[in-house]
Amino acid sequence: MPIRETGDPIAAIATQYLTRTSCPRTIEAFRERAEDIVSLARECRADGVVIQILKFCDTWGVEAASFVSYIREAGIRVLRLERDYRLGGEGQLRTRIQAFIESMGK
Repeated sequence: MPIRETGDPIAAIATQYLTRTSCPRTIEAFRERAEDIVSLARECRADGVVIQILKFCDTWGVEAASFVSYIREAGIRVLRLERDYRLGGEGQLRTRIQAFIESMGK
C-alpha cells in the first residue's frame, strides 16, 4: 500500500510504518510480494537483488529462502544477507556486497 500523498506527510509516513506488517508470519500473499520484487527489479533494470534477513529469525529465514528461489527462477541474481539485530559487522557485509557486485561483472 503506497503512502498517502495528501494531508500531513509526517502523519502519512507514521501511519504507513505503524500499520503495515513487516513480519512474514502475519502477512500473506507470498507470490504477490515475490512478483513485486521481480517486477521492480526488471523495471529498474537492476543487475541483482539483495535480500536481508535478521539472524536467528526462523520466520524470515524460511521466507527469504523462498524469495531467493523465486527471484533466481526469474533469472535475476540474488544475494541473501543475514545480519544481527544490533549494528556491527559492517566490514563483513561490505565485503559480501562488493563480492556480489563483482560477480555480476561490475
